[in-house]
Amino acid sequence: MKGCLPLVAIIAVVLLETSWFLWPRLDLALPHSPETIAAIKDYQKDPSDLKKANVSEQIRRDILHHIHHNEMLFGLMILGDVVAFYYWWKLTFKKQQPAPQKSKKGAT
Repeated sequence: MKGCLPLVAIIAVVLLETSWFLWPRLDLALPHSPETIAAIKDYQKDPSDLKKANVSEQIRRDILHHIHHNEMLFGLMILGDVVAFYYWWKLTFKKQQPAPQKSKKGAT
């Protein structure tokens, strides 16, 4: 059971990264938070320069939040790769115990 953990960790990391890579990207336009949607609706009801600046600021905040989210996700993926590589290295290149040497009988 103890030798199974590294293999499970490696498989889990590979499956998670593959699913993330293959996941469809449907929100490529702009990440919209509820605050941004409210600012856009407020601007559409009564357009003004102040409300337009508010919409621009909310969009900027959404983009920064999206960038930080992606950076953290990338860092976690790198950490997962390091852990998987460590376990793979440990599993593949185990230190082998030297065989006990037989004493020669009759040799003095």
